[in-house]
Amino acid sequence: MASAFVIIDVTEGDRFHAPSWARRHGGLVIPERRRPTILQGDRDVADTEALRLAAAHPGHQFVVFQAARVAHTVKVPTHVTLGGKIFAERDQAVLSDVCDPDSDDFLPF
Repeated sequence: MASAFVIIDVTEGDRFHAPSWARRHGGLVIPERRRPTILQGDRDVADTEALRLAAAHPGHQFVVFQAARVAHTVKVPTHVTLGGKIFAERDQAVLSDVCDPDSDDFLPF
């Protein structure tokens, strides 16, 4: 299965800090200094990097997050002629699973 992974430092000093992060839209805002800067394309690479970061920063906790779904837009017909020809369409937001690179729905990350 193809996917994408990010690693986030969820500590502040020696304590798990995420519960005191600011809240917005029903979630937690990752502090600027804790935001990931690299998208890993492989689970083994992400795990190895998380271990490297933990060794380099004793007392910190690094969490590996895996992409599961992606939101994007698709064109949806809104008007069709009697002959079946589309003459108007609109964008519709949809969710797609991040899936196997051999499938027709492969997302390239």
